[in-house]
Amino acid sequence: MKSCPYNPGSGPFGEARGNPRGGSPSQPSRRGFFHVCFAMMTGAAGFIVAFPIFSFLRLPKRISTAKTIELPLAGLSEDQAMFFERDGTQIVLIYTNREPKAFDAACTHLGCLVSWDQNEHVFHCPCHGAVFDDQGAAVKGPVNAPLKKIKFEIAKGVLVIA
Repeated sequence: MKSCPYNPGSGPFGEARGNPRGGSPSQPSRRGFFHVCFAMMTGAAGFIVAFPIFSFLRLPKRISTAKTIELPLAGLSEDQAMFFERDGTQIVLIYTNREPKAFDAACTHLGCLVSWDQNEHVFHCPCHGAVFDDQGAAVKGPVNAPLKKIKFEIAKGVLVIA
């Protein structure tokens, strides 16, 4: 019996000639093709899952978002308080006795923002009635620690909080 004209690699009874898996030795089999496709899809899926994980785990670059606060001393008036935000911290700047002072505006008891009373020259905490003087020291209330002082420099008539 002759081989099938539509499948030249098969014998008279459908058996393959040459390559026991079917097809010619230079052509991959259908099963081999699917194995390669499956391996490539598995590798791509692994990369898609692993890339965000490794990107998250590597150390981030340090980005300084801190902005410098610059304020001309000529623009300050006696007993004036100015509030600023820097790196998520509220800063209060007061100008008393011709001297600027900067403090963290959070009360050291529970972190409520203090307000400046220019008539009495004290800070009042609205949460529990704590009072701080113009040097940041605790005067009365449930607090024992003073307001945190913020460092600043004066250069060429400009107050700089860096």
